[in-house]
Amino acid sequence: MRLHKANIAFFLVTIILLVANLWKFFTYRSWERHYYTAALGVANLYPIELSAFLKTRNSEFIDLFENDYNSWGDVNASDRSMVYQSLPDSLKIWYIALRERKIYKGAFKLPSSKIDSFFHLKNQYKINFGGETFGYNFDIGIAPGGSITVWIDGYCHTYQKELAHFKAEEIQKWKGLTGENLDNYILKSKIPDKDIDSLIQHNIPPDKNQWEERRKRYTYYIWLDSNFVAKSFQIDFCNEEKDVFDFSKTRRILVNNTPPIRFVSKDIDERYPASTAIRIFKAEKLLLSHADTLILYLHTNIDDGSLIVTVTKTSEFGQELLHNKTITGSKTP
Repeated sequence: MRLHKANIAFFLVTIILLVANLWKFFTYRSWERHYYTAALGVANLYPIELSAFLKTRNSEFIDLFENDYNSWGDVNASDRSMVYQSLPDSLKIWYIALRERKIYKGAFKLPSSKIDSFFHLKNQYKINFGGETFGYNFDIGIAPGGSITVWIDGYCHTYQKELAHFKAEEIQKWKGLTGENLDNYILKSKIPDKDIDSLIQHNIPPDKNQWEERRKRYTYYIWLDSNFVAKSFQIDFCNEEKDVFDFSKTRRILVNNTPPIRFVSKDIDERYPASTAIRIFKAEKLLLSHADTLILYLHTNIDDGSLIVTVTKTSEFGQELLHNKTITGSKTP
C-alpha cells in the first residue's frame, strides 16, 4: 500500500515538473528569440526629454534613452546592451522637444515581416557579438517636427537600412506640463552644452526642412569610370542608410535612395556635405526630362588620384562634365 502511494506521489511530481517545464518552454519561446541591441539618438542640436520603450512580440519591454544631441541614425554601439529576446513589435514614445517647446507622443507598429527578413539573412550582414552570437542593432532617430525613423544596423556600421518612418502626434500636456508651465520648465532646464542652451534661451527653433530633405529619395545610377581602380565601395546616404556596392562585373548600378554623403573603399574614405549633395540633386531633378535618369558619376582626379563625384544625366553623359555639378568633399582622417 505504501509503495502504491509512493508511486502515485512520484507520478504526480513528475507530471507537475513536466507541466512546469512545458509552461516555461512555451512562455520563454526560445525559438522566437534573437540577439540584438537597441538605442535612440536625436538630430544635431535637438535636445529632448523622453520616455520610450520597445515592446517585443512576447510582451517584454526594452527601455530607450537618448544617446546625445548629434546621433541621428548613428548611435554609438558601445552605449548599448545586448539582449536575447523576441523581436521588437512596437515602439511607444513620449518626449518634450525643448527647442520647439512642444510635447510629442506616439505608439507605432513595427514592420514584422521586414524585420524577420533581415534576421533570416546570412551572418555576413550581422554584428558578431562574440563567438557564434550574431545579431543587429535597432537604431531609433528623432528629428524636429515629430519625425521618428527606425533603422536596422549591421556589421561594423557598413550595412544599415531604414525599417520605418513615423510621425509623432503633438499633445498639449504630459507629466503636468502644459502652456506657460511648459515654457518655464524648458527655460529652467539645465543643458550642459552652452550652444544648445543659448538656442533654447533665445527660442530659436530647429530647421525641420533639412531633416525632411535628408529622407527624400531619387532614382539614379551610380556609375563608375572604366579606369577606376576600386571595384567595391561602401556608400553612406543622407538618410543614414549604408551598403557595400560591388562593381566588379558592372560599371553601373541603379538605386532608389537619397544622395550619398560618404564613399569608402580600400584606399578612399571621403565625405561630402549633405546640404551640397541635396542641393545638386534637387537642381538636376528639376531639369530632368521624362526619358532621362540621373547619374552619379565616380571618377578620379588625374593630378592626385582623389575621388571626384559628379551628378549628371543620361542625355548628357559623355559630354563635358560641368563644374557646378561636382560634389566636393573632404577626406576622412
